[in-house]
Amino acid sequence: MWTCIESALSVDPHCVRAQLLEARLHQNNGDEKSALRIFKKIALDYHDYIPIVLKKIVESYTKMDRPDRMMLYFKRLMNHHPNLPSALMVLPEWRVEEGDEMLFEHVMQY
Repeated sequence: MWTCIESALSVDPHCVRAQLLEARLHQNNGDEKSALRIFKKIALDYHDYIPIVLKKIVESYTKMDRPDRMMLYFKRLMNHHPNLPSALMVLPEWRVEEGDEMLFEHVMQY
């Protein structure tokens, strides 16, 4: 499978489907950091895929037991994508920590 993904990415390095497959393979192999790197790049570069990759990003941060980093990432992503709050509503749950109330209230407005 890796060879097929590598071939696809060598032909078209912007192929989102190949990137998604690569990230999912990393996740399946327990390499959450590599999966996160790819999912974050997709979210940054391809707005239409944000709802898909956000669920995977939550999965990776949850497996790594890093809700603090997840909230920090969402704050940065919201700065980059002003319409993100509606996409964030696909997330299964919100963990609101001290200082995150403003972020949560902003998201809940949408």
